[in-house]
Amino acid sequence: VDMFFVVSGFLITSLLLVEWHRRDRVDLKRFWLRRARRLLPALFLVLVGVSVYAAFTAAPSQAGQIRGDGLASFGYFANWHFIATGQSYVFNLRRDKFQDPRVREAIGLMFNFEWSNETLFFGTYDRVDSFWENSELEPEGPPGADEVAILQPLVDEGLIDAALLTEPPVGAPESGAKQLDRANRERAGLLLDEAGWVTAPPPPRPPRLGLVPAGVIGIAILVLFGVLAMRSPQTGRRVAIGASGLAVFGAVIYVLALPRPSPDDGMRRKDGRLLSIEVLEDSPTFDRVHNPFVSNLQALGVDARLNRVDPAQYTDLTRSHEFDIVVDQFPTGYEPGSGLMQYFGSEGVDDVFNSMGLSDPAVDSLIQTVMAAETRDELHVAVKALDRVLRAKRFWIPQWFKDVHTVAYYDYLRYPEPLPPYALGQIDFWWADQDAYETLRASGAL
Repeated sequence: VDMFFVVSGFLITSLLLVEWHRRDRVDLKRFWLRRARRLLPALFLVLVGVSVYAAFTAAPSQAGQIRGDGLASFGYFANWHFIATGQSYVFNLRRDKFQDPRVREAIGLMFNFEWSNETLFFGTYDRVDSFWENSELEPEGPPGADEVAILQPLVDEGLIDAALLTEPPVGAPESGAKQLDRANRERAGLLLDEAGWVTAPPPPRPPRLGLVPAGVIGIAILVLFGVLAMRSPQTGRRVAIGASGLAVFGAVIYVLALPRPSPDDGMRRKDGRLLSIEVLEDSPTFDRVHNPFVSNLQALGVDARLNRVDPAQYTDLTRSHEFDIVVDQFPTGYEPGSGLMQYFGSEGVDDVFNSMGLSDPAVDSLIQTVMAAETRDELHVAVKALDRVLRAKRFWIPQWFKDVHTVAYYDYLRYPEPLPPYALGQIDFWWADQDAYETLRASGAL
């Protein structure tokens, strides 16, 4: 997408410069008419298709989200409508091994964002912390009285931890400059120990033959040694042969009939089950991120691996919820509503958008509070309370986002200060400074 905008901006600017050279002016009316003829038919076609889908196919919980997204796209203010998308690793809570939040927290500690950002992305990104990251809906610090008023009844009902009333929201852990942060590994190990996933040798291996076949062989050996002992003329030798026969019989039973101990492999187990985690992916692009994460998990004693499949398999596996961890996004907006039920509500637990399978009465209650808000202030308070509870559930491992536009442009183009928080506006409200243009042209830069 970024490359598309770079190429598009280059081509559009080139056309404007050609027109300027030919006519010594740019006809803005003709420019906007050309842009409208190129863009609006496709936009209207997509909106019509989405409207048909919403009317006849979409689930009722999708209506609010589709309505907001459609209006934002129709009015060309989608950059204001969408906030950071909440890109993250997501646990499949439908799996028993992820039911304990200590397990999810421990696994999250092994993703080193700081190392990944510096080593793989040259420090380009910031860490996602909130589902409403990079917006005024993101809660900070302990909750205020208005948020406590919403959260207190949920604490009284035993649906959420009382710590949410006094502590800052749960944030992503910090890691060191090395790929494997040893302090985080130690902390993660303690959490897994508390959850019952301890480093223990695997169950004994089955015997080589079993008791009956080994017993038959042992008895045959005893008979053979007995015959040899009876044929010996010396009493001492007969005793020695008999004792040797008994020793060989015992060795046969031990080696062939008894379960064999397994070597300690340092892996974590609970009730004899190995803690295995698979990261599902359909593109090699993310291998450079997944593989260090998998390696860190293996150092923790987790049987971790990356399973890269083709897109068709990925679609089938995610729709049927046959995965441990996937990368997903949770796009939110300034005016969230019923669409939250699809992403986080119990009624969407079997929906592909609720990839983690979250079904929580506290979250359901807070979504209803958000939907019932009648003023902007009420909405913001309710969303902040919801964000705190969602983050405390630890069903995600937040990844990254970019909170700035990186743009290369000639120094005769100007833009208003300050820019809108999410819109770059290079086509909408930038302008050309004619004096600066002439200066650059005279210097040979253009």
